[in-house]
Amino acid sequence: MKSTVPHIAFFRISALGDIAMCVPAIKAVREKYPDLRISVISIAFAEPLFQEIPNCNFIAFDKKRDGSILGLWNLQRKLRALEITHFADFHQVFRSKLLRFFLTGSGIQTAAIDKARALKRKLTAGNGRFAIPSVFDRQLEVLQQLNFSIAFAALKPLQKRSIPEMFASSRVKIGIAPFAQHASKVYDLDLLKSVIQGVLERSAAEVILFGSKSELAVLQEIKADENRIRIAAGALSFRDELALISCLDVMLSMDSANGHLAALYGVPVVTLWGVTHPTAGFKPFLQTDDNQLTADLERFPKIPTSIYGNKYPEDYAHAIDSIAPEKVVERLLQFLS
Repeated sequence: MKSTVPHIAFFRISALGDIAMCVPAIKAVREKYPDLRISVISIAFAEPLFQEIPNCNFIAFDKKRDGSILGLWNLQRKLRALEITHFADFHQVFRSKLLRFFLTGSGIQTAAIDKARALKRKLTAGNGRFAIPSVFDRQLEVLQQLNFSIAFAALKPLQKRSIPEMFASSRVKIGIAPFAQHASKVYDLDLLKSVIQGVLERSAAEVILFGSKSELAVLQEIKADENRIRIAAGALSFRDELALISCLDVMLSMDSANGHLAALYGVPVVTLWGVTHPTAGFKPFLQTDDNQLTADLERFPKIPTSIYGNKYPEDYAHAIDSIAPEKVVERLLQFLS
């Protein structure tokens, strides 16, 4: 017998930071509509992000298996078999558009996020800064189109988790994620070392470095022989790394995924912005403007030169390094008392 309970599927398959930014809205839907069936379609690696949302069915999207036209056709058949009634496209790319086309033909109600492309082009044209509606606001618009009304105030962080035993200590914990996808979003290594030195000299905190296994050599250079610097990269599963992140007192991040992951758990996130800027709508979840440390906008007035950090004038390549280490230290210390 066909179920009469509505079933909404959410779609977002890249990148990790963007996937993380979907969690608050989906969590809010679950809390407001406890009987609603929920499925999330995303990359397999991201599954731990959704495991704390009760009764959330996860469907792993494999680009080799599901990314072709035939693969998407088979995926929509799977969704129809699950009796999907609503499809929330939080990605709005060719694959999701085609999937929506297939689903609409089956009578499933669909809606897609506004990518705000025209506003982004205007913002990065160098003619002045203005705020684009945040990703979170635009996700709520999708839900409204599907007749699920969620107020922004209903978006809440995930619960703090138990810290992995190997990182358990009584010290205040500062997470630092030094890397980003594009070089223009990465703070100079020597400046970062100055930040770490300043924090360690003025507090009893410990620093935990985050990154990928491929970045271990740089992280080990940062750590050197300092016993109050520890490296999480390569030491934990993604699920356990999320648990560790949830226990931080503050996270220092570039405009990258780790900042969004920490923000999910209500951790204060101090973000360093280079040629990108928080007005583009990607400020980490519930973070204050005081936590957004931008490049010197008098020296680099064209910022933001791009949304993702991949386009910028040659002399803007190191704009992020105009953020004074002392300013970063002072902001971090605000969370260590």
